[in-house]
Amino acid sequence: MHVIPRPEPLPPHHRGPGVFALLRAPEQEQVTAARADTLARALGLELDSR
Repeated sequence: MHVIPRPEPLPPHHRGPGVFALLRAPEQEQVTAARADTLARALGLELDSR
């Protein structure tokens, strides 16, 4: 499952499958692996609580 935030304004060319182009963003603009793990754990806890 992919969880993709859609901040405003997200250009139309980055919506749908085009969002994966953001994976090629400069490293300093990317979420770190540690932060991604933290977010995934938080999301898992939130989903488990429902």
